[in-house]
Amino acid sequence: MNPSSESVIVYWAPWWDPREDFNLDFLFHNPIPCYQDLLQHFHPPIVTKNYMQCPAVKNELEQIYLFLNPTLSEMKVSVNEEGQIGILYGDTESHTVVPGLLRHAPTLTNHSLIEYQLSYIFFAEEPLEVTMTSPYFHKTNYTNYASIVPGTYDCGQWLRPLNLEMQLWSGNDYLKIEKDEPLVYFKFNTNKKIIFKRFKPTVRLHDISASMVRFKAEPRWYNLKSRYENFHRSSIRGIILQEIQDNLLTL
Repeated sequence: MNPSSESVIVYWAPWWDPREDFNLDFLFHNPIPCYQDLLQHFHPPIVTKNYMQCPAVKNELEQIYLFLNPTLSEMKVSVNEEGQIGILYGDTESHTVVPGLLRHAPTLTNHSLIEYQLSYIFFAEEPLEVTMTSPYFHKTNYTNYASIVPGTYDCGQWLRPLNLEMQLWSGNDYLKIEKDEPLVYFKFNTNKKIIFKRFKPTVRLHDISASMVRFKAEPRWYNLKSRYENFHRSSIRGIILQEIQDNLLTL
């Protein structure tokens, strides 16, 4: 790690438990730089200034990376007459290669939560905050039905997956995500150039990540700062980096 460097390495991978018979690795493409993607449609006006050259806009968009939905997905939440959520179902054979789970009860009244089973994990060689949101500068259809529950954490000081949990709009029980539809934004809070390196998930990394997620059940772990402090007091960072570097993919 070199804080004075003009770049930062971010290791990333599709995420699941390697022990399970569930591997969608072939569906995950490399991160797409949001700013460069938008430049493909850049049509600079002659009379007025354009926002693509505005430093405030450019700096924001250059920190964002985009992933597309790899396949058509369609699912529906069953709700009984008493308003209780039952099961999640869909035409899984022809429409839903990527499954969904009803892992959590609704947080907001009449807003069902579907965990869409495309998860990502990032680990940086230095402290680096990453924020996950639904796309807001690309046109999406699925946001007519739901939005990703957003979140921010430091991917250089903690190892945990980013799960795409969709909160359906009030009273809606249906979710449809088209193939190649913009799915998720990951914003990295740095002006440095990001060098992405993809690695293969391992059982050891999955177990470390799972243990860190479970820590939030303890009151002393509610604060992210306390988690980061404990992370640095242990030797776990070196163990994680070594395991990742031993499983880098050469593309």
